[in-house]
Amino acid sequence: MTRAAGRPAALPTTGYQAPRRLFLDDGQCLVRFFPERGGPPVDYDFAAFPIARELVVWLATAFAGATAPAGRRRTTSSALSAFGLLRRFAHHLASLNRTPAHPAQLRAAHLESFQLAGLGTPNLNRELSTLRSVLRFAPDGAGQDFLARLASKGLERNSTPAASYTTAEFDRITTTARSQLRRAADRIFAGRELLARWRAGQIDAEAHPAQPRPEPPCQHHLTREAGSRR
Repeated sequence: MTRAAGRPAALPTTGYQAPRRLFLDDGQCLVRFFPERGGPPVDYDFAAFPIARELVVWLATAFAGATAPAGRRRTTSSALSAFGLLRRFAHHLASLNRTPAHPAQLRAAHLESFQLAGLGTPNLNRELSTLRSVLRFAPDGAGQDFLARLASKGLERNSTPAASYTTAEFDRITTTARSQLRRAADRIFAGRELLARWRAGQIDAEAHPAQPRPEPPCQHHLTREAGSRR
């Protein structure tokens, strides 16, 4: 039996301590990210998020766990994408009439409105899975319906299937529309003929009292016509 090639993973030396990732001292709220493939650490500042500090710390703690070795956001691009999504979510919460002040006030409606606000953008439903993967590292305290909605997939869809008109219904609609158009055209042609007769002097109020008279032209048109004859 052959042995698998490769070297055993390097183990931490005695007395090793994991580097600090979450900084909450002196009002700051910062997460230090260490790329999986090496390179200098990157600091992500959550302090500028326009929501209550308790929610800011809650999001930052989740991000710190998701970008740690046990998380799934360990590459630079993945961490940056997750941070951008959390920042947009925070700005959306801040734009609401009733902005939640702490995680217990988060509701499923906040997720729904966040996704509806992003309709038309690519990878819309993928954002929910990204939020799910990050917020699973958040401390306990979020609303139960928020967590239940977070665990679902994509936007809620209307369960009522769209139905088209039947052939008979469509025929009735088009027949009625044609009839209404014909009557409208007849009224227009009759009105034009009556107006032409009145202008030609063929209709007299005393000789034809039962004959309706068209509305006379407005003063603006009379003035313009008089000026054109000069």
